[in-house]
Amino acid sequence: MDVVSDVLRAVRFSGLVIFQTELTAPWGLAVPPAATLAGVFGLGTRRLIPLHAVAKGRGVSVLDGVEALAEGDVVMYPHGDAHVLASDATVMPTPVGGLLPPLTPESLTVVRHGGGGALTRVVCGFIHCDEAVFNPLAVSLPKVLCGRGNGGAGATSLAGLLQLVLSEAATPRAGTTTILTRLTELMFVEVLRTYMEALPAEQTGWFAGLRDPFVGRALQRLHAEPARDWSVEELGRAVGLSRSALVDRFHALVGQPPMSYLTHWRIQLATRLLCDSHASVATIGEQVGYASEAAFSRAFRRVVGKPPAAWRREAALG
Repeated sequence: MDVVSDVLRAVRFSGLVIFQTELTAPWGLAVPPAATLAGVFGLGTRRLIPLHAVAKGRGVSVLDGVEALAEGDVVMYPHGDAHVLASDATVMPTPVGGLLPPLTPESLTVVRHGGGGALTRVVCGFIHCDEAVFNPLAVSLPKVLCGRGNGGAGATSLAGLLQLVLSEAATPRAGTTTILTRLTELMFVEVLRTYMEALPAEQTGWFAGLRDPFVGRALQRLHAEPARDWSVEELGRAVGLSRSALVDRFHALVGQPPMSYLTHWRIQLATRLLCDSHASVATIGEQVGYASEAAFSRAFRRVVGKPPAAWRREAALG
């Protein structure tokens, strides 16, 4: 079981390339919070992760510090924070919203801005997904996630993907929108796994748990069979640890005990089924591992704060 892919499927993640820029030094762009951008780009309540790929030149990302960006780098903001891109950190940025011309689906809009100096080209887009009840991947990421296009792990893959994006953007053809969507998704996954593989040994969190030989196997088992009537003892035997050792290790890395994690993951799967199917609440509860509608409703209310039928009605309205 590829746990990262399982989570990405469950939160219905997708990519979107919005525009490209031609920026001449000095330049600075102030990007508002992702929640604001979701309305601007017609993505409603979807969770947005802004993404910028430096196709030419260099600049800096400013958010809780300054991150230097070189040609080929891809920078993302997993929590959707407002941020600044600039030729250097001293430039007073211009709000990007005031620079955007009308967006057209037929071609990739070009935003031109700056003082006439050295040229930097940046491709801008988003990763977007459901505003999930439980998304362990999203909450475990830092505020700024940067993939290096030259010299870092995954650099060859990132450079190749960015070149394909630029080629598609330069000469749009039938299917270009779909190709750009998929390429953006691939860049995100490449940066994500490079981040995971580079975590220091003392790191904690969901990604560190995935890397751990015991907790990683436990997560794989839970994601492979979420509806199974798991016990901690059985899960411990499956991964080669005692009950107490598994609970301690899982909690230390992931931040909650394995059965609590399983409950949250089951409820996340249930929210998808409540939205995407007409099955009864009892049937959905059984599909995610609950023997009775009452048991499912109690678990759902503990995690979400309301019963599944009420949640389904509200989701259908909004």
